[in-house]
Amino acid sequence: MAKKSKNSKENDKEHRPFRYQSLHERLNNININVVHRIRYHDTANLADNEDLARTSHFQQSLEHWSMLNFSEIYSQLHQKLRPLAGSLEQVVYNREQILSLLHQALIERNPLIIETLLDLIVQLARDLQSDFYIYYKQYLFVDIVNLLINNQSQQSEMNTQLLEQVFQCLTYLFKHLWRIMLKDLANLYELYSKYLFSSVNSLTTNYEYIRSFAAESFAYLLRKIENYQSFIDYLFDQHDRDENELESLSLVFSETCQNVQSTFHSCTKTLLTCIWKKFLQRPQIVQSCIKTIYSLLLQHTSKQHVDVLWTSMMSVYRTIDHQKEQTDSIIIYQIFYEIFQLFIDHRRLIDTDLCWEFLTMRKSNENNELLRTHYETVRKLMNIFPITKELIDVYYRFHSQTSSMFLYEQTRKIFQSDLTDKLPNEFHLRLWNHLLKGKDHSREETINCLIDYLVFERKKTEMIVLPHDNDQAALEKVNLLKTKKKFLGKDKIGEDGLEFIRKFICETLIKIDDRQILLTGQLWRALILLHSLSDKDTNGIDFTKTHVELFSSQLINHTSLSATVAVTLMEIVFQHSQSFSIEFWYEILQHQAQSELYLLCTRLAFLLNPPSKSMSDKFIELLKTNLSSFNAKIRLLSLRILDSLISDPTHVIFHCLSCEECPMNVYEYRSKIIHLQKLSVEFVLINNKSSSFHLAMYYLLGLLSANFTPLWSICTELLGSYGNKAIEYIGHAYFWSILNDKFQLVSQRDQISAKEIITDDLVKEFIENEEIREYEVNDQSIDYIQYRINLFQTLTHFPNECEQKTKVLVPIIFDFFTNEYHDHLLALGLFGQSKSSYIIQTSASKRLPRKFSLKTLETILNLLKQFHHHKQWFEPHRLYQFYTRLLLSTDNSIQKLAYECLLTCHQIPESIIQSDFLKHSQDIQPLFTPSTCRKTFHELIQGVLLEHNLSDNLKNQYAFILIRIIYSKLNTKRSL
Repeated sequence: MAKKSKNSKENDKEHRPFRYQSLHERLNNININVVHRIRYHDTANLADNEDLARTSHFQQSLEHWSMLNFSEIYSQLHQKLRPLAGSLEQVVYNREQILSLLHQALIERNPLIIETLLDLIVQLARDLQSDFYIYYKQYLFVDIVNLLINNQSQQSEMNTQLLEQVFQCLTYLFKHLWRIMLKDLANLYELYSKYLFSSVNSLTTNYEYIRSFAAESFAYLLRKIENYQSFIDYLFDQHDRDENELESLSLVFSETCQNVQSTFHSCTKTLLTCIWKKFLQRPQIVQSCIKTIYSLLLQHTSKQHVDVLWTSMMSVYRTIDHQKEQTDSIIIYQIFYEIFQLFIDHRRLIDTDLCWEFLTMRKSNENNELLRTHYETVRKLMNIFPITKELIDVYYRFHSQTSSMFLYEQTRKIFQSDLTDKLPNEFHLRLWNHLLKGKDHSREETINCLIDYLVFERKKTEMIVLPHDNDQAALEKVNLLKTKKKFLGKDKIGEDGLEFIRKFICETLIKIDDRQILLTGQLWRALILLHSLSDKDTNGIDFTKTHVELFSSQLINHTSLSATVAVTLMEIVFQHSQSFSIEFWYEILQHQAQSELYLLCTRLAFLLNPPSKSMSDKFIELLKTNLSSFNAKIRLLSLRILDSLISDPTHVIFHCLSCEECPMNVYEYRSKIIHLQKLSVEFVLINNKSSSFHLAMYYLLGLLSANFTPLWSICTELLGSYGNKAIEYIGHAYFWSILNDKFQLVSQRDQISAKEIITDDLVKEFIENEEIREYEVNDQSIDYIQYRINLFQTLTHFPNECEQKTKVLVPIIFDFFTNEYHDHLLALGLFGQSKSSYIIQTSASKRLPRKFSLKTLETILNLLKQFHHHKQWFEPHRLYQFYTRLLLSTDNSIQKLAYECLLTCHQIPESIIQSDFLKHSQDIQPLFTPSTCRKTFHELIQGVLLEHNLSDNLKNQYAFILIRIIYSKLNTKRSL
């Protein structure tokens, strides 16, 4: 049985259907490696060796292409070249004429013969050798490169086939002329660099892959060099190279070193050693080049073949006199360290002893930049190697030459990483001993370092209570703070460190009646340290009830309660929650009801020590406005505080809390809706909680600000039902005062004061301990514009009630139209025609984008078109003028809604539109649809305005509408 032949991947590709390839894929498929290619032309058909010797490669190629290229332009060229290339002797003799014809053809850049011309040039170079090289330098090289420039100018995307042909041609020329080119390598490089490497040439700056292919082709020639040092000296000594050219040189050198299957060419060690030696001589120029070379080579190779990179670097590094400071020693060591880090980043470390040798050669180091690099390098090693005593010794090798604060600054990066659990006690002990004994910093700085470390530890062990923690999670964290193994012990900071901490705590507690101790955060620091020590290490130091009373009296007697005071209070609550009465918390919240931190303190105190229910009404009155806060944390904390004061499971607060605790995502959306339905008018009335309607209304207005679109519709519907059915229970004045406050909040959004500026970085670090969750509103994400749209959408559910409150609504609407609507010309002069009982003030807020302007105005007009009793309106003539002006809008939807609103004004004395026009109102509607506008307009002109049976008054009403519509169309440059 015959063996079945296997089809190669190349043969399979020929039978596959065509698939579009991106530019990146086509570039990856380009192959310009000519080293291992077979001979292009077959010479088997030649009669004998004499014919082979006398026949030129150029003549063979000329005849070869005559069988492949049947274009007219090649036929003409073939007729001119054939008489000149009958034999090798003729080719040599007629070389100038042949090259002139090829030169002229290249200049014409006809795509039908470009591939043919490039092949003819290569074969001519094989024949002429040194005679060809003269013309190559004069104009042929430029002609070949200009093919790419021409292609760039004519096409938006590079022709990858032409790109491959050009660089194949250049590489073949290197292959056939390399012996001649090596004798003139400097001049050849300058020519190559000018057109393919220099930043002056837009071809290389706009198309980086051209530099890559140029480097790959030039690398073939570079592998033939015997003495690399002289060429490298020329490159970096003659004149300074620009960044673009240096990067190109890096590509050339890396391509020269690279071989197949992650291996390296035999010239790699010699070449890299020469570059390293040049780097020691001219580090300023060579530094970027050597870094890029190693980066590319490390990406190319694997751990099995990386030895040559290590050997070449270390052989030069060992020659440096590490005891003597050189002029450019900082740059030199910096680059060596950075390349060492590249080995770490690519996991190309082959021997730990080699790493220790590299890191310990330098005996002293007093430069901060080098110190920073040293600590960063060792930190990266810690992620790979076990943290042994040897590695710790390397890390603290220069600790005596490092300032204490600088050492901690570098070490805190380790605390911030996942390495903390891997650090042995010896690592901590050496750090804190150095900080305690150092004389280049103050005691306060040492304390701050300790607090900074403790904050990191609390965060990693999740011991900081967060606003969104439920009761169980909060209790677990408090229990951890009380019972968990303490972070500071004798094995970590030593006996001297413990004594230092105890002394600081005692001095602070003695001065607890000094308000500066509280405001500066010294008391907070002392408490953090105290709670981080075990009972045996405190030596009986404790924060007693007397201290609590002194602290409480300071808070009650002073109203300036800052974030620093709040975190101090929170630290005390963990251990002494029973020492604070409910009256104390009420007094605190009277001054800080909008503060997350003080709300969190109150919530924790009530969780650890449940309060009496006697003051529930006072707390509800105090915190009710928090329920409508745009800050979800404030809403949640306020609800939890109120829930701890209310025992009735059917109370509105309980349902609001259940809804707020439900995660705001698509998976828990149904559960949230179920809780929201319990805030409906019917459900509240069934539970006889009509007196709590206003609390539910506050909460729904707060929830309406959430960045979760599915909630908006149900919240507006529920609020709308309150306007219809619950307003009597809430009270008309109270109901509208709540809504008006929200409208005013939107209009004054640019004047809302920011959060308290915290100057204590450690307090800020302690507070900012969680990422912003999805859908959670914060100061940067509040969408006031959408919130106002939602408010107006809510009003559309009870238009009759709104119609009686136009005195409240109309100023809000007109303020928006005057100061925020995107088309300021449309509102120009509208509200200055006569006196009004209210004043439209110019706002400093920016005008809204067109999209949000139209969306807001559409919602407003959808509400106003439901008003039909003009006698209840506030200044009805103003609304009439408003509708009339909106007919001039260039937006069809606004025009249509304004027209519908205008029809409701037929009973206003100033209105031109009267009741007899209403039965004809549908005739105008098609004008607001672009597809029917032209046809409807002509029909109205011919059939209505020219109709003699219509009264003049009715025609005037038609004309009043049509003239404004025509004007708006002219403004939008639409021809009727």
